[in-house]
Amino acid sequence: MARLREQVREAFQVRGIEGNVTLGKLRALVEDVTQKYAGIEFVHGKGKRKTPQQRELEKLKGWLERWEGYEEQLAVMGKNRSSYSRTDPDATFMRMKEDHMRNGQLKPGYNMQIAVNSEYITGVAAYPDRSDSGTLIPFLKEMERGHHTMYRKIVADAGYESQDNYLYLDSRGQMSFIKPQNFEYIKSKQFKAKIGRRENMRYDELDDCYFCAAGRRLPLFKEKSVVTKDGYVKTTAYYLCSDCSGCQFKDKCFQSKKYPNKILTVKRELVELGEQSRRNITTPEGIQLRLNRSIQVEGAFGVLKYDRHFKRFLTRGKHNISIELYLLCLSFNINKLHAKSQSNRLQNHLFEKMIS
Repeated sequence: MARLREQVREAFQVRGIEGNVTLGKLRALVEDVTQKYAGIEFVHGKGKRKTPQQRELEKLKGWLERWEGYEEQLAVMGKNRSSYSRTDPDATFMRMKEDHMRNGQLKPGYNMQIAVNSEYITGVAAYPDRSDSGTLIPFLKEMERGHHTMYRKIVADAGYESQDNYLYLDSRGQMSFIKPQNFEYIKSKQFKAKIGRRENMRYDELDDCYFCAAGRRLPLFKEKSVVTKDGYVKTTAYYLCSDCSGCQFKDKCFQSKKYPNKILTVKRELVELGEQSRRNITTPEGIQLRLNRSIQVEGAFGVLKYDRHFKRFLTRGKHNISIELYLLCLSFNINKLHAKSQSNRLQNHLFEKMIS
């Protein structure tokens, strides 16, 4: 599309057409040139020599056809995808866990999301988004429409951590039990050796500044706030060391050749809400909820994929594969109800942590 726009721009400049390069202007140009050359006989086939006028018109029509094709493809793909399958336009090309060819082959697929409560599947949906973080908000909204209520506590793994998700849960008054992406890594010696990371610097809340490994101050340099389309305010703070010359830790702290001094970028809402979520999951309640997330959610996925041998959809299109999911989850819940009834566990909602 970018190369095509540049070609059309050059053609516009030659013809004295000013302003932005748009599809409407290209259509108008093709119509004008078609009318202009209406009396010229166009030839086709082997051994025929095309006139310069015919070549010019065919080139313009080719550009128009390509542009319209690109626009159609972009409309099918939408804003949040970078690919789609011709055999199933609702699906996105992804790398699957099961790679029989062992070559990282891309296959059309969906990102399946389920919500589990008291061991029952209470929500299921499939999305073309390859990342889990982009599915949390639409999935919660879809569940609220179906249940006419919302869950008070949201438990999810590290793949769902994002600033937008934190802000959404905070604005709705829902407690976040999302595991931070660096929850395990931050405990390692390898991470603690990275002295340039914010987590390894001392923060003075009173003066709003950080102190590096050498004890030098990084005061607040500037702040930048933006309002998202959902009305959330995202603030990015920049902390700058006034002088890093002669510092013995400079090479380990940062490797930027563009800036001589250390610049620390902090996304305030992500840090604050992420720390709150970290505190939530380390409480006794948070530990129990995380334990149950591993047992109930991953257990449900395991039953569907391996016990039910459901590793591939039998139909195409989001509507059709959603029906498959609903029927599959319905059968799962019926079996779960029977199993809990037989073991006298109908009133048990959470598994207790076993003490060894």
